[in-house]
Amino acid sequence: MPDEGRLLTCYLAEYNSLRAEQLSRLQTQTQSFNYLLVVLGAAIGAVVTSLTKPELFWSIQSVLFAIGLLLPILAGPLAFIFFDNEMAVYSIGSRIHADLRPRLATTVGDLEVFANALGFKNLHPSSIAIHGRLSMARWVLFLLPTVLPTLGVCSFLLLNWDRLLVFFGKFVTGQAVLMAAFLIVVFLLDIVMCILTVQAITWSFRTSAVLHNVEEKQR
Repeated sequence: MPDEGRLLTCYLAEYNSLRAEQLSRLQTQTQSFNYLLVVLGAAIGAVVTSLTKPELFWSIQSVLFAIGLLLPILAGPLAFIFFDNEMAVYSIGSRIHADLRPRLATTVGDLEVFANALGFKNLHPSSIAIHGRLSMARWVLFLLPTVLPTLGVCSFLLLNWDRLLVFFGKFVTGQAVLMAAFLIVVFLLDIVMCILTVQAITWSFRTSAVLHNVEEKQR
C-alpha cells in the first residue's frame, strides 16, 4: 500500500500544476478579450471620425463597408483564442473535479475537500441560473463583430449589386480584377469566421448545460 503522505504530496503537486495551467489559460482569455475591445474601439473611432471629419474619408458608406469586411477577420481569431482556452479550462476543471478530487478526498478522508466553490449554497436559488446567463453573455462581444458586419456586407452587396457590376465593368483592368478577387476572398473568410464563431458559442452553451445537469444530480 503506498505511503499516504507521499501520495498526498503527489496529488497536491498535480493539483497545483493543473491550477497554474488553468490560471495561465484564463489570463490568455483576458488578453484576447482586451484586444477585441481595442479592435472595436478602433472601428468605432473610424466611424466617428468619418462623421465628424468627412474630408479624411471618401464617405461613411465606404468606411462602414471596409469595417464590415475587415472586422470579422480581426475579431474571429480573437474569438478562437478565447474559445481554445475555454476548452482547456473546462478540460482541466473536469480533470480536477472528476478525477483528482475524489482520489484526494479518499486519501485525506474528507469528501468536501476541493468541493465546488460555485455552488451558491447560501445564496438565492436563482443565483446559478443568473450566473450561467451572465457567463454566456460574454460571447455576445465576440458574436456581434463577426456576424453583424458580415450580414451588413451581404445586405450592401444585394442592394447595390447592379451598381457594383456597372462600376467594375467600367474598369476592366488587371488592378480592378485583383481588387474584386481580394474583396471576394475577404468576404469568404468573413463567412468562415462567422461559422466557426457560432460553432464555438454553440459548444460553450452545450457544455455549460451538461455541467449544470451534473451539478444538479450531485445535489
